[in-house]
This record gives sequence, C-alpha cells and structure tokens, in this order.
Amino acid sequence: MRLKSKKFVRYLSVILAVTILFTGTVTPALAAGSIPASIREQSSIPPVFDPYELTGLAGWEEMLSPPGKGLPDPASVAPSFSSLNLGTVNKSDADFGYVDPVTGILTLSESDIAYPSSGFSPRISRTYMRQEGIKGMLGYGWNLAFDQHLGMYQNFVIMEFRGDGQHRSYEFTKDDPDLIVDSYDGDPLIYYPLDQGTYTQKGGSGSTLTRNADGTYTVEDKNGFSYLYNGYQASWRSQAADAGRLLSLTGPQGHAMSFEYDQNGALDTITDTAGRVLDVEAQGGLVKSITDPAGRRAKYQYDSSQNLKKVTYPDGSSKSFSYDSSHRLTSFTDKAGRTFKYQYNSQGKVSHIKRADNSLVKSFSYGTEGDLSYALITDARGLEKKVYWNADKKIIKEKDNLGRIKTYTYNEQGERTAVTDQDGNTTRYEYDDKYRKTKIIYSDGKTSRYFYEDKFDKLTRVINPDGSQVTFTYDDAGNLTSRTDALGNTVTYTYDSGGNRLTANDARGNTTRYTYDDAGNLISVTNAKGEVTNFSYDSMGRMTSRTDPGGETTSFLYDEMGRIKSVTDVLGNTTTYTYNAAGKVTSIIDAKGNSYSFKYNALGRLERVTAPDGGTKTYSYNQGGLVETVMDSSGSAFSFKYDKRGRVIETTEPGGHVTKVEYTADGNRSQVINPDGGVVSFEYDQFDRLTTVTNPKGNKIHYRYDAMGNLTKVTDALGNTTTYQYDAAGRLVKKIDPAGGEITYEYDALGNMVKVTDGVT
Repeated sequence: MRLKSKKFVRYLSVILAVTILFTGTVTPALAAGSIPASIREQSSIPPVFDPYELTGLAGWEEMLSPPGKGLPDPASVAPSFSSLNLGTVNKSDADFGYVDPVTGILTLSESDIAYPSSGFSPRISRTYMRQEGIKGMLGYGWNLAFDQHLGMYQNFVIMEFRGDGQHRSYEFTKDDPDLIVDSYDGDPLIYYPLDQGTYTQKGGSGSTLTRNADGTYTVEDKNGFSYLYNGYQASWRSQAADAGRLLSLTGPQGHAMSFEYDQNGALDTITDTAGRVLDVEAQGGLVKSITDPAGRRAKYQYDSSQNLKKVTYPDGSSKSFSYDSSHRLTSFTDKAGRTFKYQYNSQGKVSHIKRADNSLVKSFSYGTEGDLSYALITDARGLEKKVYWNADKKIIKEKDNLGRIKTYTYNEQGERTAVTDQDGNTTRYEYDDKYRKTKIIYSDGKTSRYFYEDKFDKLTRVINPDGSQVTFTYDDAGNLTSRTDALGNTVTYTYDSGGNRLTANDARGNTTRYTYDDAGNLISVTNAKGEVTNFSYDSMGRMTSRTDPGGETTSFLYDEMGRIKSVTDVLGNTTTYTYNAAGKVTSIIDAKGNSYSFKYNALGRLERVTAPDGGTKTYSYNQGGLVETVMDSSGSAFSFKYDKRGRVIETTEPGGHVTKVEYTADGNRSQVINPDGGVVSFEYDQFDRLTTVTNPKGNKIHYRYDAMGNLTKVTDALGNTTTYQYDAAGRLVKKIDPAGGEITYEYDALGNMVKVTDGVT
C-alpha cells in the first residue's frame, strides 16, 4: 500500500494526458493500476441504495428471547378454561401478515424453532418481505434469522443486511480527505485505508460500526449487543465464501452465540450461549433442515423456482406457500389448514388479502391527494381507514371511517414530535441529540421528563407530571443495580459475571438470593427468612420441577413442540393438555378427571366448549370475525350486533330482551338503553376518563381523578363520598368510606402490598 498526495495525483494526471495525446492509447496496466483511485471510476462497485425501513416491523430483538431474571413458571403459560372466553376467541385473524401502508409490502414473520438458553435464547424465525431479485437461504423473499452480512457500496458505504429483512446504512468519513493509496484490502478500487476513518449510521437507530485491526467489523446497538462480521462482501471481486458474514453475537453481560458456515458460505451451525449446537443443513445455498440440540427438526421444501414451498415441524404439522412468476407470495396455508390469498396491483403493492372462499380479510387501494399519498384500508367488516404520508414516506395523517382525523408531525431527523388526536388534543415529544425521547408534553400542559446514561441509553431518571420521580443506576454491563422510587425507597441488586442476578436488597435490609446452574438456569431462590425455593430443568432449559420451602414439588412435562403437556401439583394431582396442529388447546383434563374440550372452525376460531357434565357453549361469528351468537346446550342464546367500528351496539338475551349501546364521537360508551327503556348515560373528561354515570331515575355518580389519573373520589346520588389516597409512587395507601371508615394499605420496598388494615382488625 503506497500513499499518494493530491499534488502527486495532479502530476500523474498530466503525464497520463500527454501519453494519451502522443500515443493515442492507454495500456491496460496504466488504466487498471497506475491511475490513482481518485480519478478511476468505481463503476464496478454497486451504488448505495436507500432501503425504506418498514414502520411497525419487528426488529432483530424479535429473534432473541431476553434473559428472564424473575422466577420462571411454566404453569403461568399453561392454558386454562377461564382463558378461553369471549375476549380471546377472535385473535386468530392476526396470522395473515402485515402490509405496510406506505410501501404496500407484505411482511409475514414466523418462528420455527425456539428454546431457552442462558443469557438470551435463539429463536429461528423467518420473515417474508419481498425485495426485487433478492434470494436468501430460504429462497426468494424470505429472510432467515441470523443469516445476515455486511456489504460494501460506493463511497465506502457499508450496508448491514439484517436477519429480519431490514437494512442499515453506515456512511464513511475519512480522517484525511487528501490521503490516497494504490489499494486496500488487496483491492485497487479501495483507494483509502478503511481503518483511518469513522462510520456513521444513516437513520439514527443508535447503532455504531467499527473496523477492527484484523479486518473484521463490529456493530454495536444501543442495547449493548455486539455483532462481529467477517469483513464485508464486495460483489465486484472474488472473496472467501463467508466474507461479510456474521461470526458472533455477544450480549451486554458477555453471553455469546457463534456462527459457522459451509464451503459455499451458507450458515452451517449456531452455537448458543450454553455451548449447545443447532445444525443447519443446506443444499445449493438453500436450507433443507434446521435441528435444535434436542433433535427437533424443521424441514424446508422449495418449488422449481427456488421459492419456499413448505415447512414441516417436528410434530408433523406443516405450513405451505405458493408464489407467482415474480416470486410474490400468493397464498399461505397455516398449520390448521386455513388459507390466506394475496393479490397485488400493477405497482406490485398488496391490493387484497382473502380467505380460501374468497371472502375479504383486507383490501388496500392507493392514490394521491395534493402532495400527499394515501392508502385506503378496508377490513372484513367494511371498516375503512385512510393513511396519508409525505414525500419522506412519513405517515402524517390518518382518517377513520367516521371521518375523524389524527395527525403526526416530525423533525428533520424523522422523529415524531407531535400527535394530535381526533378530539384536537396534542401531545408533543422532545429528543436529545442521540434520538432519545426526553420530554412528553401532554395536551393539558403537564410534562413527563426522561434522563439516560450514555453507554446503553437506559433510563436513569423519570420525572412524572406531578413532580414525583424514580431513579435507576446500572453497572458497566448494563445491569440494573438500584431503583429508587418516589418515596426514596431504594432496592439494590448484584449480579455475577454472566449477568445473572445474585441478590436483591430492599430498603429495609431484606435480602433475596439467587443461584444458577452452569447453563444459567435459576435453580434456587432464598428469601430474607432463609426459605428456599428450588427449580430443575431438562436439557433444553425448560423447567421440569419447582419445590417450595416446605419441600412440596410441582412438576411439568412438555410435548415434542415444547408445549406444556401436563402439570402435577404438590398433592400428586395431574392436569393434562392436548393441542391441535395449530397449537390451540383441544382438551384440558384436570386433577379430578374433569374434561373440557375445545373445538375450532376452519378459520381457527373457537366454535364449541364442552364441559365435564356434557354442557356446551357454541359460538358463531359474523363475516368480520366478531362473535354473533353464544348458545348453551339448552338452546338459550345471546346474540350481538355491531357498528362499523366493531363495537357492540345491541345485545339480545334469551327471551328476546334487547339492550342497546350508544357511543360518543370519541368511541366512549355514552348510553345504555335497557330492555325496559331505561337509560344509563355516561360522561367523560378530555382524557376519556369516566366522570359521571346517570341512572334511569336521574341519580348521578361522580368520579374525580388526580394529575396522575388515579381515581380520588366517588360521590353517589345521595352525596355519599368515598375517597382514595395515593403515595408518591402512585400506590393506593388509604380508602375512606362515606361513614369515615378507613382501610389502609402498606407496601414493602419492592412495592409488594404487605399489610391491609380495615380500621376494625
């Protein structure tokens, strides 16, 4: 590598011009190597493109399960009969993907393999986000978690291609703009030493890029995660197959995952933070299977155009996909056999999402109004929403089906600075030079303020609208070491070198201690009284038992998909769970042998619940997926009608008794008209908090709140008042009834309620 100055370059340029003038030729050697790179075109180097980062798309963090520092409890995620109620039966309609209104691009994210591990846990997920002509390890359009790399572009810009389909761009600034070299990294087109400059991310997510002495590159994000890359990919020259590939991922506590590649540059193995290996089998650059440390395998099949056609899971269930000639996803069939179909307009934007029977899920139409572009989104209920954006692709206005408008404003850095809701209330936001939110100014003028430490951008202080504040401190690894609440109570924490919490010490000096096994699993918790709770795990890090201080044990078993199969309590009673191919609970048999069964329709919605006595509840739905009727085994039925916003406006009970509901323009319930014609009315303040309820006889109940939104007073129609008092941390400390009777509440330094005194006992 020879250094050259601009003066020498000008001299050489004159010599070159004279040579060409008198000989009429340029020798290959002169053209390729002797001309300084500053006057050579980088036409072989691809130009930088400006990928649009989708709004609403989950980032890299979706591929990692954050470390759990609390007490893990599989029973808390076990399904129960009570959880399968009217409030949850409609959730299945969220599985067809997300369409960005600005770009019209479909994004579909799915997890194929996930298991717990110390530090952070790998989640092998796929993200479909089609980009013209780009093919990865899962074929066209699909991005595989951890399959990411760096690429070099003109002006030494580095692009980071992430496993979630997004891209980050880092611009290069030279330390010495006049410095020129013949070549760098063995490449005559790299005419500047890349270790003598700095990279700055374009877009400001808080990530930094650094070139290391050995030619590798490190990306550090604002959460303290560090990504080590094997240099960069240079499409214009021959390189090693794994050039630019991700080598390792290290968390703020030092937990690391490493990645190895085969001779073709395809991801070969992933070693997790506990040293367990996940195997990736690839053929022809496409993933054929992924096997986790427990031997569970996900298999992948492709069509003749190298599109992902089918994914088969360890339990034999599968998902399938089809595409058009442009590699655009045209249909998706999930584990339950539900099919979603996708249609596109002439610009390649999604125009319709439909079910197998061609019933509408959502439609999208696009256009312009003045200098704004818009997308009109219509759902299965006919509910419309219009989203507007400007030339910078920032959403600045939304209009609902009632014509109500919500607006957004931004600063030059693209940060949202104000939101004005449909009632004209404006909330404003301020940021510092590191793009961190520092202040929220509410419509009533009250503010919340936020302060940060600089290493991990974590909060150090929060000042609430009432002036109370909470403070936080951290160690060098980003672990929370203390929290002081608004009353001045401080809880402190210590950690081991792996970031596992060892102790928690409250303001009263009570200490809780934690221990872990070599894999980082929490195996014991000792409270301030010396009482110990123990935990055990299987080879995949799943809790298999929990033993309380009295020696009583609860045990857990899992099926081949890692779902709770049975829970055996301290008395030896066992509750078992079964699932369908879509992972929905089909039966629960409790410890007494009582069996509850659950049946779903072709769309994955709960259709029938059968109780142990044979009694049933049957659900039917309207075209929009909302519950239309609920009928029990005796034939008694409740029916529901909805407005265009999906709100219940009429309920018919058995016997034909009808209750009607009306709403304000803000969407709050304004009146309930009972079957006998009596009217109950509701009033609200500017923050949509209930202030008055008036019954059919005209009697009123009034509600009052403090600056933090806590309920402070309830006065009934006779003037009887119940008051509520709170401490600076917003916790209820006293309730005073109309007769003057008091109930007081006390808390420990951790915020746990430890005592309730009702004035009598």
